[in-house]
Amino acid sequence: MGMKKTMQQFQMEWHNLSSSGRIKTNECGYLPDVVKHNEELSEKMKLLESEVDRYRKSAEYITKLIQ
Repeated sequence: MGMKKTMQQFQMEWHNLSSSGRIKTNECGYLPDVVKHNEELSEKMKLLESEVDRYRKSAEYITKLIQ
């Protein structure tokens, strides 16, 4: 996606605010690791796309056989 600078900036600001006590991390709740989750979803999507491609090729082959 190309927004690594944005994430780095956020992490620096978050660290500065939490270390200075302006943000109480124990009161904020859970912040998911969105980057990691997006990477996992991207990998899963690639696998599913390759599976769809295999099924499409199989269907085309069977269609040619029965014609």
